[in-house]
Amino acid sequence: MRFRSHVARPFDFSLWSNRIPFALAALVAAAAGYRWADGAPDGMMWAPVHALVLWSLAREVDPDRYLTAHLAAAGAGVWVLSGRPGPELLAAAALILATRLVLNSTGRRPVSTDLVVLGILAAAVSFTRVGWVAAVALAVAIYADARLAGSPDLAPVLTASAAVVGATLVATATRAFSVPVVRVEPWVVAAAGVAAILALLRTPPEPWSVVDARAAWRMEQGRLHGARALLAVAAFLMALLHGQDAVRDVPLVGLLLLAVISSEVERSRRRR
Repeated sequence: MRFRSHVARPFDFSLWSNRIPFALAALVAAAAGYRWADGAPDGMMWAPVHALVLWSLAREVDPDRYLTAHLAAAGAGVWVLSGRPGPELLAAAALILATRLVLNSTGRRPVSTDLVVLGILAAAVSFTRVGWVAAVALAVAIYADARLAGSPDLAPVLTASAAVVGATLVATATRAFSVPVVRVEPWVVAAAGVAAILALLRTPPEPWSVVDARAAWRMEQGRLHGARALLAVAAFLMALLHGQDAVRDVPLVGLLLLAVISSEVERSRRRR
């Protein structure tokens, strides 16, 4: 039986803008291979994946401007190529789905198979502290999407509740929180805090992008603001819980700042 999903969205390679991230990833992969052959650690080979993941996440929080996604992808690739660790990929993948749900960028509500997979994913990523944060963000997104859509269905509420419980059980079983936070990286946490405040307080301009090609209506401003706010809070908590490893979250913070700057530029342009 074919798997049916209203949340998953394949790349449309007929659009040049969707080919660019793979071209960037190919360049990053070539650079990573060169550095790896020169003695760099194996983790360098994940650089192109980081670029693609950050590109996808940027598309959910700034759907009107591809430039934000391209810059976020390039920045993530360069960040990992420079020898610094990137965001936890499973947690970032959960955040992509969380922001997609809140934004409703596919234009369709999750079906039962989506809810099952999302609930399992929430538990699967929770073996680390930041993974647990991403899982809770995903649960919040499931619940928020149902409330924003005015759905009377109890399935999203039950799924969100089960996701939080499952994520917490996994985090407890794997002792994700047993390692104390020795110290924080003040500059990363401060930058994440500033990005979170700006994302929360600055409502993005009315988006002009339409939802999935099967629909004809535009994305909602309130949902876009909610998606950014969810990512902002999650990124701040991740930077806080990562402690001295908070440099891993710099690409996420940079993405948020790019999205906020992009909105301010667009707001200024519309006033002219």
